[in-house]
Amino acid sequence: MTAPIGVYIHYPFCSARCPYCDFTSTAPKSLPHKAYADAVLTEITLRLAAQDWSNRRVESIYFGGGTPSLWDLKEIARMIEKITRSFPLNSKVEVTMEINPDQLETSTLKQLGSIGVNRISFGTQSFQQRYLHALGRRHDESDSRHAVEKARCAGFTNISVDLMYGIPSQDPKGAEGDALLAAAMEPDHISAYCLTLHSGTAMHRALELGTITLPDEDESLEIEEAVMSALEAAGFNRYEISSFAREGKEGVHNRGYWTGRECLSLGAGAHGFRLNYETSEMSGLRYSNVPNVDQYLESTGRNEDPTERIEQLGARELLLERMFLGLRLERGVDLGELKAWSGIDPAIVYAGALERMEREGLIARHGWVVQPTKLGLRFNDTLSALLC
Repeated sequence: MTAPIGVYIHYPFCSARCPYCDFTSTAPKSLPHKAYADAVLTEITLRLAAQDWSNRRVESIYFGGGTPSLWDLKEIARMIEKITRSFPLNSKVEVTMEINPDQLETSTLKQLGSIGVNRISFGTQSFQQRYLHALGRRHDESDSRHAVEKARCAGFTNISVDLMYGIPSQDPKGAEGDALLAAAMEPDHISAYCLTLHSGTAMHRALELGTITLPDEDESLEIEEAVMSALEAAGFNRYEISSFAREGKEGVHNRGYWTGRECLSLGAGAHGFRLNYETSEMSGLRYSNVPNVDQYLESTGRNEDPTERIEQLGARELLLERMFLGLRLERGVDLGELKAWSGIDPAIVYAGALERMEREGLIARHGWVVQPTKLGLRFNDTLSALLC
């Protein structure tokens, strides 16, 4: 029996591009609300016809971007309605919408709830003006600090906020203060991640020119430790490297990425994952859509598949992914489950790597279960390197 899936819809438009962002996004003068919705609806039809996604139970729907809350509500409703008509849904399906904290008032949030959105993820990034300014964010600290309150007033009981650390001019004390402010807003979930600057972004160019500086490696570790400790002390459980939640509020959609769940991803620049159930040996594929919005609209307008690239994955490659992604989770991986799933025994394939990880204090083994230690979570890149 095939497993449940997630559905991801990428909305590539923003009101302004953040200087650190390297996602597929653009800030046009006018937004093609209906045209883009028509294109995504066409892609759903095309993928259902070309691949056997039918009768797959959907346990999460995620609207990401870009800034998907800029999309007309009626178009968002069309997306949800199409998915509801095309797939059986989990009785507690999670439907998440990413939102900038300065964009929507309580009345609009209520409308989102009325069309099926039941989880809000606010792109707060920081709760202090100096850090928001350093990140080039358009909202202010007041917007960040009142975002959760607005969503609560609109009836939402599952709310996440983003917290970025390792920001220019930040020190451990400042990062800890920001984490405590995030926790004080009483969200259900906090995604806390270190600022990473990619080539081609405005902030990366500023870093190369020397107009901004980032914390050095030692200070970055101190900052990370300050943030993690503050969130855990505030009652948030760290269930994944960058994810903290109150009991029962782990992100269903994002957890799917770490556990190898398939994802039907739609929209310009979207990346999807599908297993092949028609062969005796485990296999699958990852696909990515054309990132250019005009090309995406043209392809779907001609009823053509907007896929730009496909990567075929064999059993060994899928097992490797499950191992290093699973070791991002606090609960770790069950080698017995992975053996049954892939047909390959990871305890044998990765025997040397696992022995070294354990010797260096990066993992703890409990029978078939391998869990990253606190040190292993901090130096997770080392775990991935040892597996490869």
